[in-house]
Amino acid sequence: MTRTGRISQRVLRATYQLARLGIEIETDDERVLAGIDARLRPLRAELRRDADIAYRVLVSDAPPAFGARPAGTARQVYGSPAGAVDYFEATDELFVDCPGVVRARCRVSTGRVEVKVLEPHAGRPHAMNAFLSIPLLELAKRRGLYPLHAACVARGDAGLLIAGASGAGKSTLSLALTKAGFAFLADDIVFLQRRRDELRVVGLPDQVDVSRGTVAMFPELAYLSRTMMPPARAKHAVRVEELFGVSPQLQCRPVALIVPDIAAREHSSLVALAPSELIRELAPNVLLTDAASSRQHLGVLAELSRCVPTHRLVAGSDLDQAVELLRPLVA
Repeated sequence: MTRTGRISQRVLRATYQLARLGIEIETDDERVLAGIDARLRPLRAELRRDADIAYRVLVSDAPPAFGARPAGTARQVYGSPAGAVDYFEATDELFVDCPGVVRARCRVSTGRVEVKVLEPHAGRPHAMNAFLSIPLLELAKRRGLYPLHAACVARGDAGLLIAGASGAGKSTLSLALTKAGFAFLADDIVFLQRRRDELRVVGLPDQVDVSRGTVAMFPELAYLSRTMMPPARAKHAVRVEELFGVSPQLQCRPVALIVPDIAAREHSSLVALAPSELIRELAPNVLLTDAASSRQHLGVLAELSRCVPTHRLVAGSDLDQAVELLRPLVA
């Protein structure tokens, strides 16, 4: 069970477990906590020791220095229209800045993150995204869990990774495979972990973000075509537990990896990929912060590309046919 509750008039707390990493959230805003918990629900856990990774997210008044940009020289390691992420090598810190909306200061070595929501209405979803997309990935990387932008499903312990950029069809394909009886581990982010002499996949069974195109392909999602899109979002969020009545799986052994490309045709086809081609696809997953952990991350991705058979799926509109094409890869 998660440990959630009001510990003062304004502070709420929840705790989660990602593999062996304990995560703690503290916030003064119920909607922030509810939004994070909606995404991390399958990881709820009571922690028996201090959290490895701790976040404090403030929407109300905060000290001026809370979540402020660190002093010193920085270099940008990630940028998007919404904002940027800078890395401060001298102090080993990340600073996430969505101007006028939210800022986050991540002290990597201690595992502590301060998030200040500057514009509450728009800032709540941004605060959740900042929490999930950047600080957690870097903090996990430093603690032996190497992030990969991929979906994952499994049959028993045999996992199928679906790697690719946003819009490549990962969500649609992972939903189709889950509907066909595969276990669900993740829609967008997984972590690779070395355990003894093998790589393991640790799932992040988040909500699945579905576009209008994906909604049109699943009768189970038809109700969303009549539902307004949530504020400040371009996609609807659904949970596979509610959609298909399944429980997420938290870990597996990767036995196959596919890179999908959407094609304007009905049927799908598989083409084998060489390891060198795959590592080019996966290299952008590495956030180039400190040199040592970045090399380790690249090394794990290279190991994955050498050890796991990989195919490019030219994905057509017949999802049932695509599922049958992929099923033998994890037989």
